[in-house]
Amino acid sequence: AVYSAASLANHSCDPSADAAWPGGDARVRLTARRDIAAGDHVTIAYVDCSLGVEERRAVLEHAYGFACGCARCAKELAALPPDMPPLPR
Repeated sequence: AVYSAASLANHSCDPSADAAWPGGDARVRLTARRDIAAGDHVTIAYVDCSLGVEERRAVLEHAYGFACGCARCAKELAALPPDMPPLPR
């Protein structure tokens, strides 16, 4: 199935909306998690955002072909100890 409406929402580890498929078909319900200003992008989480930053980025890279660069990931990556080894892929 192609989810055309949901495919317009980019990923963020701090998403502005939640996506749900309540009917089990191609219809998606996007529910805002906070106010979204006119012109702002609607973002959803492609992964479980309760995972750690390196785990989230590894899942995204494997499943979707990109490493997340959202504000949450940038902040969490900057807080990691510089000598911490990366997760195995």
